Amino acid sequence: MTTKKALCIIPCFNEEKRINALIKEISDLDDTYIDWLILNNGSTDNTFEHFKNVEKYNVKENILTLNKEFNTGYGSGIKFAITSIFENLEKSNFSYKFFIWTHADGQTPLRDVLEALKIAENIKDNKLIVKGKRKIRKDGLISKFFEFFLNTLISICYSDQITNPYSQPTLVTNKLIKELISKTPDNGIFD
Repeated sequence: MTTKKALCIIPCFNEEKRINALIKEISDLDDTYIDWLILNNGSTDNTFEHFKNVEKYNVKENILTLNKEFNTGYGSGIKFAITSIFENLEKSNFSYKFFIWTHADGQTPLRDVLEALKIAENIKDNKLIVKGKRKIRKDGLISKFFEFFLNTLISICYSDQITNPYSQPTLVTNKLIKELISKTPDNGIFD
């Protein structure tokens, strides 16, 4: 079986204005050991039309595209992509060591994906999750309140502290994601 280091899923919802910059950012990375899956997550703008350019011009062999017709949330898009990839991998003799996902909107530089991989490779655990740090968002007090509320809830429920549950990128080992994928909801809560 051939194993590639990682698959990074980037769900895009109405990212028509950002998609070319995203593709350029991927193209500028030295990352032949990563496949980048750009997911059109039910966009209502022309995001999907830009995918055709990726396929037509074969910008980079390790950039893949996938279309999800309807948006049912960020997390459900990630689960849809992982499930679709697993179905294709079962038909081939191919696997990934890590699955990663991150935002398409530029909140997190894609170079952070490479940093998450460095961390994961130095930790010998086949059930590992690596979370990035969330950058300061420009949506003000509502975002800060929501982040505070989630952190408080996690601290109370799990007696643990987390920097931010929605921080990116997220890296999960193949073994762990296979165990969890069927047990997780198909809605936006997946992430």
